[in-house]
Amino acid sequence: MKRKQIFSLVLALLMGCSILMLSGCNGGETETTSSGAESGTTSSGSSGTTFDLPTEYNFNGESILIKAFGGYGFAKEGASEISDVEIEWKAAVEKAYNCKLEMETLIPNDTQVSLVIRILGGEKVADVISCHRLDVEKMRISGNLLADLNTLEGLDVSDERWNEGLTEAMTYNGKTYGIFPDRPDIQSGLFFNKDLMESLNLESPYQYVMNKEWTYDKFIEYCEAATSGDRYGVAFDNDALLTMFHNNGMQLITKQEDGTMKYTAYSQENIDTISYLKEKLVTNKLSPEELPITDYHTMFKEGKLLFMTGPDAYMVTESQWGSCDFEVGFLPMPIGPNGTDYSYLLQQWPPVLCVTSTNEDTTKAVALLRAILACEDVTGPMRWDDIENRWFGTDTEGFEIYKMLQPKAYYDWAIYDVGLLDVMYQPVMVFKQAETPIAATMEGDKDRLAAMVDDIYNKNMK
Repeated sequence: MKRKQIFSLVLALLMGCSILMLSGCNGGETETTSSGAESGTTSSGSSGTTFDLPTEYNFNGESILIKAFGGYGFAKEGASEISDVEIEWKAAVEKAYNCKLEMETLIPNDTQVSLVIRILGGEKVADVISCHRLDVEKMRISGNLLADLNTLEGLDVSDERWNEGLTEAMTYNGKTYGIFPDRPDIQSGLFFNKDLMESLNLESPYQYVMNKEWTYDKFIEYCEAATSGDRYGVAFDNDALLTMFHNNGMQLITKQEDGTMKYTAYSQENIDTISYLKEKLVTNKLSPEELPITDYHTMFKEGKLLFMTGPDAYMVTESQWGSCDFEVGFLPMPIGPNGTDYSYLLQQWPPVLCVTSTNEDTTKAVALLRAILACEDVTGPMRWDDIENRWFGTDTEGFEIYKMLQPKAYYDWAIYDVGLLDVMYQPVMVFKQAETPIAATMEGDKDRLAAMVDDIYNKNMK
Protein backbone atom coordinates (compact mmCIF):
# COMPACT_ATOMS: atom_id res chain seq x y z
CA MET A 1 0.00 0.00 0.00
CA LYS A 2 1.23 3.53 -0.75
CA ARG A 3 2.56 5.61 2.12
CA LYS A 4 -0.07 8.25 1.44
CA GLN A 5 -2.80 5.60 1.73
CA ILE A 6 -1.50 4.49 5.13
CA PHE A 7 -1.32 8.10 6.26
CA SER A 8 -4.81 8.74 4.96
CA LEU A 9 -6.27 5.65 6.61
CA VAL A 10 -4.89 6.68 9.99
CA LEU A 11 -6.21 10.20 9.45
CA ALA A 12 -9.60 8.87 8.45
CA LEU A 13 -9.78 6.74 11.61
CA LEU A 14 -8.78 9.68 13.75
CA MET A 15 -11.21 12.09 12.15
CA GLY A 16 -14.04 9.62 11.51
CA CYS A 17 -14.52 11.26 8.15
CA SER A 18 -15.34 10.03 4.67
CA ILE A 19 -16.29 12.77 2.26
CA LEU A 20 -18.06 12.26 -1.05
CA MET A 21 -17.65 14.61 -3.97
CA LEU A 22 -21.33 14.47 -5.02
CA SER A 23 -23.61 17.29 -3.88
CA GLY A 24 -23.80 20.98 -4.16
CA CYS A 25 -24.10 24.21 -2.27
CA ASN A 26 -21.96 27.56 -1.19
CA GLY A 27 -22.50 31.36 0.61
CA GLY A 28 -25.00 34.21 0.66
CA GLU A 29 -25.24 37.95 0.91
CA THR A 30 -27.72 40.26 2.53
CA GLU A 31 -30.00 42.35 0.39
CA THR A 32 -33.61 43.18 0.91
CA THR A 33 -36.19 41.80 -1.46
CA SER A 34 -39.90 42.25 -1.73
CA SER A 35 -40.61 38.75 -0.47
CA GLY A 36 -41.35 39.29 3.14
CA ALA A 37 -39.73 38.68 6.51
CA GLU A 38 -37.23 40.69 8.44
CA SER A 39 -33.76 40.92 7.03
CA GLY A 40 -31.05 38.79 8.66
CA THR A 41 -27.88 36.95 7.76
CA THR A 42 -27.41 33.67 9.63
CA SER A 43 -29.19 30.42 10.37
CA SER A 44 -28.01 27.33 12.20
CA GLY A 45 -28.45 23.64 11.54
CA SER A 46 -29.45 21.08 14.16
CA SER A 47 -25.88 20.54 15.39
CA GLY A 48 -25.00 24.23 15.42
CA THR A 49 -23.45 24.62 11.97
CA THR A 50 -23.97 28.23 10.92
CA PHE A 51 -24.92 29.14 7.37
CA ASP A 52 -24.81 32.74 6.16
CA LEU A 53 -28.32 32.70 4.74
CA PRO A 54 -30.25 35.77 3.60
CA THR A 55 -33.25 35.46 5.93
CA GLU A 56 -35.39 38.24 4.45
CA TYR A 57 -37.34 35.68 2.44
CA ASN A 58 -40.67 34.32 3.69
CA PHE A 59 -42.49 31.88 1.43
CA ASN A 60 -45.32 31.10 3.86
CA GLY A 61 -44.76 27.35 3.87
CA GLU A 62 -44.65 26.99 0.07
CA SER A 63 -42.30 24.58 -1.68
CA ILE A 64 -39.08 25.45 -3.55
CA LEU A 65 -38.26 22.79 -6.13
CA ILE A 66 -34.79 21.89 -7.37
CA LYS A 67 -34.33 19.37 -10.17
CA ALA A 68 -30.95 17.69 -9.68
CA PHE A 69 -28.97 14.47 -9.87
CA GLY A 70 -28.73 14.31 -6.08
CA GLY A 71 -27.38 16.01 -2.98
CA TYR A 72 -28.72 19.35 -1.72
CA GLY A 73 -29.65 17.92 1.67
CA PHE A 74 -31.59 14.94 0.32
CA ALA A 75 -28.94 12.26 0.92
CA LYS A 76 -29.30 9.62 3.63
CA GLU A 77 -27.99 10.78 6.99
CA GLY A 78 -24.54 9.36 7.70
CA ALA A 79 -23.63 8.89 4.03
CA SER A 80 -20.74 11.35 4.41
CA GLU A 81 -19.64 14.31 6.48
CA ILE A 82 -20.56 16.70 3.66
CA SER A 83 -23.99 15.15 3.08
CA ASP A 84 -24.73 15.50 6.80
CA VAL A 85 -23.86 19.19 6.63
CA GLU A 86 -26.13 19.56 3.61
CA ILE A 87 -28.97 17.93 5.55
CA GLU A 88 -28.44 20.57 8.25
CA TRP A 89 -28.37 23.25 5.56
CA LYS A 90 -31.68 22.05 4.12
CA ALA A 91 -33.32 22.30 7.55
CA ALA A 92 -31.79 25.74 8.10
CA VAL A 93 -33.08 27.00 4.74
CA GLU A 94 -36.58 25.69 5.40
CA LYS A 95 -36.61 27.45 8.77
CA ALA A 96 -35.09 30.71 7.53
CA TYR A 97 -37.27 30.92 4.39
CA ASN A 98 -40.43 29.43 5.95
CA CYS A 99 -40.57 26.97 3.04
CA LYS A 100 -40.17 23.32 2.13
CA LEU A 101 -37.29 22.26 -0.12
CA GLU A 102 -38.19 19.52 -2.57
CA MET A 103 -36.10 17.72 -5.18
CA GLU A 104 -37.11 16.07 -8.44
CA THR A 105 -34.46 13.67 -9.73
CA LEU A 106 -32.80 14.63 -13.01
CA ILE A 107 -32.10 11.73 -15.36
CA PRO A 108 -28.43 11.90 -16.43
CA ASN A 109 -27.80 12.42 -20.13
CA ASP A 110 -31.51 12.57 -20.98
CA THR A 111 -31.99 16.30 -21.54
CA GLN A 112 -34.17 16.00 -24.63
CA VAL A 113 -36.85 14.08 -22.71
CA SER A 114 -36.51 15.34 -19.16
CA LEU A 115 -35.90 19.02 -19.87
CA VAL A 116 -36.21 20.33 -23.43
CA ILE A 117 -39.61 18.87 -24.29
CA ARG A 118 -41.12 19.96 -21.00
CA ILE A 119 -39.84 23.51 -21.31
CA LEU A 120 -40.97 23.75 -24.94
CA GLY A 121 -44.40 22.72 -23.65
CA GLY A 122 -44.39 25.70 -21.30
CA GLU A 123 -43.52 23.92 -18.04
CA LYS A 124 -41.53 25.73 -15.39
CA VAL A 125 -39.91 22.33 -14.54
CA ALA A 126 -38.33 23.57 -11.29
CA ASP A 127 -37.29 26.75 -9.53
CA VAL A 128 -33.63 25.81 -10.17
CA ILE A 129 -32.11 23.04 -12.29
CA SER A 130 -28.77 21.54 -11.25
CA CYS A 131 -27.39 19.73 -14.29
CA HIS A 132 -24.29 19.29 -16.43
CA ARG A 133 -22.87 21.78 -18.88
CA LEU A 134 -24.01 19.60 -21.78
CA ASP A 135 -27.61 19.94 -20.54
CA VAL A 136 -27.34 23.72 -20.53
CA GLU A 137 -25.94 23.71 -24.06
CA LYS A 138 -28.74 21.43 -25.28
CA MET A 139 -31.37 23.71 -23.74
CA ARG A 140 -29.65 26.83 -25.06
CA ILE A 141 -29.33 25.66 -28.65
CA SER A 142 -32.86 24.17 -28.67
CA GLY A 143 -34.36 27.65 -28.42
CA ASN A 144 -34.82 30.43 -25.94
CA LEU A 145 -35.33 27.98 -23.04
CA LEU A 146 -33.15 29.47 -20.28
CA ALA A 147 -33.29 32.71 -18.32
CA ASP A 148 -30.47 35.24 -18.48
CA LEU A 149 -29.28 35.08 -14.87
CA ASN A 150 -28.06 38.68 -15.10
CA THR A 151 -31.71 39.77 -15.18
CA LEU A 152 -32.75 37.99 -11.95
CA GLU A 153 -33.32 40.59 -9.24
CA GLY A 154 -31.16 39.97 -6.17
CA LEU A 155 -28.70 37.58 -7.86
CA ASP A 156 -25.08 38.68 -8.36
CA VAL A 157 -23.47 36.44 -10.98
CA SER A 158 -20.20 38.33 -10.51
CA ASP A 159 -19.89 37.20 -6.87
CA GLU A 160 -16.36 35.79 -6.63
CA ARG A 161 -17.70 32.61 -5.02
CA TRP A 162 -19.22 31.58 -8.34
CA ASN A 163 -16.75 29.85 -10.65
CA GLU A 164 -15.60 32.76 -12.84
CA GLY A 165 -14.34 30.58 -15.70
CA LEU A 166 -17.58 28.63 -15.87
CA THR A 167 -19.67 31.82 -15.73
CA GLU A 168 -17.68 33.21 -18.64
CA ALA A 169 -18.12 29.98 -20.60
CA MET A 170 -21.88 30.08 -19.94
CA THR A 171 -22.17 33.73 -21.09
CA TYR A 172 -23.09 34.44 -24.71
CA ASN A 173 -23.33 37.97 -26.08
CA GLY A 174 -23.81 39.33 -22.56
CA LYS A 175 -26.38 36.73 -21.45
CA THR A 176 -25.41 34.29 -18.68
CA TYR A 177 -27.28 30.99 -18.70
CA GLY A 178 -25.48 29.03 -15.97
CA ILE A 179 -23.38 29.40 -12.83
CA PHE A 180 -21.93 27.15 -10.15
CA PRO A 181 -19.89 27.65 -6.96
CA ASP A 182 -16.14 27.44 -7.34
CA ARG A 183 -14.81 24.04 -6.36
CA PRO A 184 -11.89 21.71 -7.18
CA ASP A 185 -12.60 19.34 -10.08
CA ILE A 186 -9.70 18.61 -12.45
CA GLN A 187 -10.65 16.37 -15.37
CA SER A 188 -7.32 16.01 -17.18
CA GLY A 189 -4.39 15.54 -14.82
CA LEU A 190 -1.06 13.80 -15.36
CA PHE A 191 -0.12 11.11 -12.83
CA PHE A 192 3.28 9.50 -12.40
CA ASN A 193 4.74 6.46 -10.68
CA LYS A 194 7.03 7.93 -8.03
CA ASP A 195 8.69 4.62 -7.24
CA LEU A 196 9.55 4.00 -10.88
CA MET A 197 10.86 7.53 -11.24
CA GLU A 198 13.19 7.01 -8.27
CA SER A 199 14.41 3.65 -9.61
CA LEU A 200 15.26 5.36 -12.92
CA ASN A 201 17.25 8.03 -11.01
CA LEU A 202 15.09 10.79 -12.48
CA GLU A 203 14.71 14.06 -10.63
CA SER A 204 11.29 14.86 -9.23
CA PRO A 205 9.39 16.82 -11.92
CA TYR A 206 7.76 18.90 -9.20
CA GLN A 207 10.72 21.27 -9.25
CA TYR A 208 9.96 22.29 -12.84
CA VAL A 209 6.24 22.93 -12.57
CA MET A 210 5.98 26.12 -10.55
CA ASN A 211 8.50 27.94 -12.76
CA LYS A 212 6.60 26.80 -15.88
CA GLU A 213 9.56 24.69 -16.92
CA TRP A 214 7.41 21.56 -17.23
CA THR A 215 7.50 21.71 -21.03
CA TYR A 216 6.92 19.37 -23.94
CA ASP A 217 10.64 18.70 -24.24
CA LYS A 218 11.20 18.07 -20.53
CA PHE A 219 8.22 15.69 -20.50
CA ILE A 220 9.58 13.85 -23.55
CA GLU A 221 12.98 13.48 -21.80
CA TYR A 222 11.29 11.65 -18.95
CA CYS A 223 9.31 9.44 -21.32
CA GLU A 224 12.51 8.50 -23.17
CA ALA A 225 14.23 7.56 -19.93
CA ALA A 226 11.34 5.33 -18.87
CA THR A 227 10.77 3.47 -22.14
CA SER A 228 12.37 0.04 -22.23
CA GLY A 229 11.05 -3.36 -23.33
CA ASP A 230 7.35 -3.58 -22.46
CA ARG A 231 7.49 -0.39 -20.38
CA TYR A 232 6.53 2.97 -21.90
CA GLY A 233 6.76 6.59 -20.95
CA VAL A 234 3.11 7.59 -21.18
CA ALA A 235 -0.42 6.68 -22.24
CA PHE A 236 -3.14 9.28 -22.75
CA ASP A 237 -6.87 9.56 -22.41
CA ASN A 238 -8.53 11.87 -24.95
CA ASP A 239 -9.17 14.83 -22.62
CA ALA A 240 -5.52 14.92 -21.55
CA LEU A 241 -4.32 14.90 -25.16
CA LEU A 242 -6.61 17.80 -26.01
CA THR A 243 -5.33 19.60 -22.92
CA MET A 244 -1.72 19.09 -24.00
CA PHE A 245 -2.56 20.48 -27.45
CA HIS A 246 -4.36 23.40 -25.79
CA ASN A 247 -1.22 24.11 -23.74
CA ASN A 248 0.35 25.09 -27.05
CA GLY A 249 -2.60 27.19 -28.24
CA MET A 250 -5.19 24.80 -29.75
CA GLN A 251 -8.92 25.45 -29.26
CA LEU A 252 -11.23 23.10 -31.15
CA ILE A 253 -14.18 25.51 -31.21
CA THR A 254 -13.93 29.17 -30.23
CA LYS A 255 -16.69 31.42 -28.96
CA GLN A 256 -16.86 34.71 -30.84
CA GLU A 257 -17.69 38.08 -29.27
CA ASP A 258 -21.30 37.87 -30.49
CA GLY A 259 -21.74 34.46 -28.86
CA THR A 260 -21.54 32.44 -32.06
CA MET A 261 -19.16 29.49 -32.43
CA LYS A 262 -16.37 28.97 -34.93
CA TYR A 263 -14.46 25.80 -35.79
CA THR A 264 -10.80 26.62 -35.09
CA ALA A 265 -9.05 23.25 -34.73
CA TYR A 266 -7.72 23.37 -38.28
CA SER A 267 -4.68 25.60 -38.58
CA GLN A 268 -1.05 25.13 -39.51
CA GLU A 269 -0.03 25.87 -35.92
CA ASN A 270 -2.22 23.07 -34.60
CA ILE A 271 -1.05 20.65 -37.28
CA ASP A 272 2.55 21.46 -36.30
CA THR A 273 1.79 20.85 -32.61
CA ILE A 274 0.22 17.45 -33.23
CA SER A 275 2.93 16.47 -35.72
CA TYR A 276 5.76 17.27 -33.30
CA LEU A 277 4.23 15.35 -30.40
CA LYS A 278 3.26 12.42 -32.61
CA GLU A 279 6.79 12.06 -33.96
CA LYS A 280 8.34 12.19 -30.50
CA LEU A 281 5.84 10.06 -28.61
CA VAL A 282 4.08 7.76 -31.10
CA THR A 283 6.57 7.30 -33.95
CA ASN A 284 9.42 6.85 -31.46
CA LYS A 285 7.25 4.41 -29.50
CA LEU A 286 7.39 6.23 -26.16
CA SER A 287 3.65 5.54 -25.92
CA PRO A 288 2.00 2.13 -26.46
CA GLU A 289 -0.15 1.42 -29.52
CA GLU A 290 -3.77 2.54 -29.43
CA LEU A 291 -5.66 0.39 -26.90
CA PRO A 292 -8.83 0.71 -24.82
CA ILE A 293 -8.29 3.16 -21.98
CA THR A 294 -8.84 0.39 -19.41
CA ASP A 295 -5.79 -1.44 -20.80
CA TYR A 296 -3.70 1.68 -20.23
CA HIS A 297 -4.98 1.85 -16.66
CA THR A 298 -3.92 -1.75 -16.10
CA MET A 299 -0.47 -1.04 -17.53
CA PHE A 300 -0.01 1.90 -15.17
CA LYS A 301 -1.04 -0.13 -12.13
CA GLU A 302 1.37 -2.88 -13.21
CA GLY A 303 4.30 -0.43 -13.38
CA LYS A 304 4.51 -0.49 -17.20
CA LEU A 305 3.95 3.25 -17.59
CA LEU A 306 5.77 6.16 -15.99
CA PHE A 307 2.92 8.59 -16.75
CA MET A 308 -0.83 8.07 -17.05
CA THR A 309 -3.58 10.66 -17.44
CA GLY A 310 -7.09 10.91 -16.06
CA PRO A 311 -9.52 12.76 -13.75
CA ASP A 312 -8.26 13.90 -10.37
CA ALA A 313 -10.53 11.52 -8.41
CA TYR A 314 -8.48 8.57 -9.72
CA MET A 315 -6.05 9.46 -6.91
CA VAL A 316 -8.36 7.82 -4.39
CA THR A 317 -10.61 5.62 -6.53
CA GLU A 318 -9.92 2.10 -5.30
CA SER A 319 -10.25 0.57 -8.77
CA GLN A 320 -7.75 3.12 -10.09
CA TRP A 321 -4.71 4.63 -8.38
CA GLY A 322 -6.18 4.04 -4.93
CA SER A 323 -5.28 0.38 -5.44
CA CYS A 324 -1.70 0.96 -6.64
CA ASP A 325 1.07 -0.52 -4.51
CA PHE A 326 3.36 2.41 -5.32
CA GLU A 327 3.32 6.16 -4.66
CA VAL A 328 1.45 8.23 -7.24
CA GLY A 329 2.37 11.86 -7.96
CA PHE A 330 0.30 14.55 -9.66
CA LEU A 331 1.31 17.00 -12.40
CA PRO A 332 -0.29 19.29 -14.99
CA MET A 333 -0.04 18.45 -18.66
CA PRO A 334 3.15 20.06 -20.05
CA ILE A 335 3.32 23.43 -21.83
CA GLY A 336 4.29 23.75 -25.49
CA PRO A 337 6.69 26.36 -26.91
CA ASN A 338 3.79 28.62 -27.96
CA GLY A 339 1.87 28.13 -24.73
CA THR A 340 1.78 30.46 -21.76
CA ASP A 341 0.30 28.37 -18.93
CA TYR A 342 -0.98 25.00 -17.77
CA SER A 343 -4.64 24.10 -18.15
CA TYR A 344 -7.13 21.25 -17.97
CA LEU A 345 -10.19 20.55 -20.09
CA LEU A 346 -13.78 20.87 -18.92
CA GLN A 347 -16.22 20.11 -21.72
CA GLN A 348 -19.56 18.51 -21.02
CA TRP A 349 -19.55 17.30 -17.41
CA PRO A 350 -19.04 20.39 -15.21
CA PRO A 351 -22.04 20.94 -12.89
CA VAL A 352 -24.15 24.01 -13.67
CA LEU A 353 -27.13 25.74 -12.02
CA CYS A 354 -29.69 27.32 -14.33
CA VAL A 355 -33.26 28.68 -14.43
CA THR A 356 -35.78 28.09 -17.20
CA SER A 357 -37.27 30.94 -19.23
CA THR A 358 -40.72 29.53 -18.36
CA ASN A 359 -40.17 30.41 -14.68
CA GLU A 360 -42.26 33.58 -14.45
CA ASP A 361 -41.54 34.34 -10.76
CA THR A 362 -37.84 33.84 -10.08
CA THR A 363 -37.84 35.00 -6.44
CA LYS A 364 -37.60 31.43 -5.17
CA ALA A 365 -34.86 30.68 -7.68
CA VAL A 366 -32.75 33.60 -6.47
CA ALA A 367 -33.34 32.68 -2.83
CA LEU A 368 -32.25 29.10 -3.48
CA LEU A 369 -29.18 30.09 -5.49
CA ARG A 370 -28.05 32.42 -2.72
CA ALA A 371 -28.66 29.65 -0.18
CA ILE A 372 -26.58 27.22 -2.28
CA LEU A 373 -23.68 29.65 -2.03
CA ALA A 374 -24.17 29.71 1.76
CA CYS A 375 -23.91 25.91 1.88
CA GLU A 376 -20.80 25.87 -0.28
CA ASP A 377 -19.15 28.38 2.06
CA VAL A 378 -19.21 25.59 4.64
CA THR A 379 -18.70 22.48 2.50
CA GLY A 380 -16.08 23.95 0.14
CA PRO A 381 -13.30 24.07 2.78
CA MET A 382 -14.27 20.53 3.82
CA ARG A 383 -13.65 19.33 0.26
CA TRP A 384 -10.26 21.02 0.20
CA ASP A 385 -9.32 19.45 3.55
CA ASP A 386 -10.30 16.05 2.18
CA ILE A 387 -8.19 16.53 -0.95
CA GLU A 388 -5.18 17.66 1.06
CA ASN A 389 -5.33 14.93 3.69
CA ARG A 390 -6.87 11.91 2.00
CA TRP A 391 -5.79 12.43 -1.60
CA PHE A 392 -2.24 13.70 -1.06
CA GLY A 393 -1.31 12.65 2.49
CA THR A 394 2.31 13.66 3.01
CA ASP A 395 2.78 14.75 -0.63
CA THR A 396 2.73 18.49 0.07
CA GLU A 397 4.40 19.36 -3.24
CA GLY A 398 1.74 17.50 -5.19
CA PHE A 399 -1.00 19.27 -3.28
CA GLU A 400 0.54 22.69 -3.98
CA ILE A 401 0.59 21.85 -7.68
CA TYR A 402 -3.03 20.72 -7.48
CA LYS A 403 -4.04 24.04 -5.88
CA MET A 404 -2.07 25.96 -8.50
CA LEU A 405 -3.78 24.10 -11.35
CA GLN A 406 -7.37 24.13 -10.05
CA PRO A 407 -8.35 27.64 -11.31
CA LYS A 408 -6.86 27.02 -14.77
CA ALA A 409 -9.75 25.17 -16.42
CA TYR A 410 -10.52 25.87 -20.06
CA TYR A 411 -13.86 25.22 -21.72
CA ASP A 412 -14.15 23.95 -25.28
CA TRP A 413 -17.45 23.74 -27.18
CA ALA A 414 -16.65 20.42 -28.90
CA ILE A 415 -19.21 18.60 -26.75
CA TYR A 416 -19.91 15.14 -28.13
CA ASP A 417 -23.41 14.91 -26.65
CA VAL A 418 -24.61 17.81 -28.79
CA GLY A 419 -23.33 16.04 -31.90
CA LEU A 420 -19.70 17.16 -32.09
CA LEU A 421 -17.82 13.94 -31.39
CA ASP A 422 -16.02 14.15 -34.75
CA VAL A 423 -14.60 17.58 -33.90
CA MET A 424 -13.43 16.34 -30.52
CA TYR A 425 -12.00 13.03 -31.69
CA GLN A 426 -10.21 14.04 -34.90
CA PRO A 427 -7.05 15.57 -33.29
CA VAL A 428 -6.84 12.56 -30.97
CA MET A 429 -7.22 10.09 -33.86
CA VAL A 430 -4.54 11.64 -36.06
CA PHE A 431 -2.16 11.66 -33.07
CA LYS A 432 -2.74 8.12 -31.82
CA GLN A 433 -2.96 6.31 -35.15
CA ALA A 434 0.56 6.03 -36.48
CA GLU A 435 -0.44 5.55 -40.13
CA THR A 436 -3.06 8.31 -40.27
CA PRO A 437 -1.71 11.49 -41.95
CA ILE A 438 -2.34 14.61 -39.90
CA ALA A 439 -2.42 17.50 -42.39
CA ALA A 440 -4.29 15.66 -45.16
CA THR A 441 -6.91 14.28 -42.76
CA MET A 442 -7.60 17.62 -41.13
CA GLU A 443 -7.55 19.49 -44.43
CA GLY A 444 -9.98 17.05 -46.01
CA ASP A 445 -12.47 17.36 -43.15
CA LYS A 446 -12.26 21.04 -42.25
CA ASP A 447 -15.23 22.23 -44.31
CA ARG A 448 -17.51 19.46 -43.05
CA LEU A 449 -16.60 20.07 -39.41
CA ALA A 450 -16.91 23.86 -39.78
CA ALA A 451 -20.39 23.40 -41.27
CA MET A 452 -21.34 21.02 -38.47
CA VAL A 453 -20.32 23.55 -35.81
CA ASP A 454 -22.23 26.31 -37.58
CA ASP A 455 -25.34 24.15 -37.98
CA ILE A 456 -25.45 23.01 -34.35
CA TYR A 457 -24.52 26.23 -32.60
CA ASN A 458 -25.33 29.17 -34.84
CA LYS A 459 -28.20 28.65 -37.27
CA ASN A 460 -31.06 28.57 -34.77
CA MET A 461 -29.74 31.07 -32.25
CA LYS A 462 -31.99 34.03 -31.42
